[in-house]
Amino acid sequence: MEASQLSDAQEVLQPVHKWLSAYRFVKGEIKRGRWCADEIISANVIASELGMSRSPVQQALRVLATDGLVEIVPQVGCMIRRPLPSEIEESFTIRLALDRLAGELAAERAGDDAIARLENIIEKSESAARADDGAEYAQLNRMFHLALYDIARSKQLRAAADRLWEPFQSPDDAAPFFEPRMKQSVQEHRAILSAIARHDSDEAGRLVKRHLEGCKVSVLTYFGAAQQLRR
Repeated sequence: MEASQLSDAQEVLQPVHKWLSAYRFVKGEIKRGRWCADEIISANVIASELGMSRSPVQQALRVLATDGLVEIVPQVGCMIRRPLPSEIEESFTIRLALDRLAGELAAERAGDDAIARLENIIEKSESAARADDGAEYAQLNRMFHLALYDIARSKQLRAAADRLWEPFQSPDDAAPFFEPRMKQSVQEHRAILSAIARHDSDEAGRLVKRHLEGCKVSVLTYFGAAQQLRR
């Protein structure tokens, strides 16, 4: 390739590289809970932090909007998107099936290391519950459920789970939901672990399904009450 052609190719690829870098950065910051639901994201601030112009950052935010993580509101800006109750219900309906299967497969395939990993997460969850730390518990809850997918050793199941979890990433937003039910949740996690340690796949799947059914009701109740408060 001639030098002039190489230069042209670099000019074409450079913007793609920049918006993708911005996309990954903002998505990572959302997962870490940098912004709360309904909080506006400043494209100028992100651009300054990354040392780039606004254009690739704005493109990244548009892609994140198609992912359902942010919402672009005319005359307002880009803000962290709060999932609709219908979206939450649909997500849980799918997760009931996927998590149950993950629990069953985890019970069949879990070795000593996997069981120790779940035990470690539960012990940390119990500490968070005793400290009434809802944000920390929210993160550990996510770790527990995604660990089931890892132990199930199914890449397709894990990929599907990651997509379902994405709109519910912010620990600050999840903390008020978890705080009243942390002790109950960690007890349910421990029962699931007990079934996995016994390699009882039917019981593990049943307990995961029952746990998520309770979570679904609690989440919908919480988000419904939160929406009423914002009106």
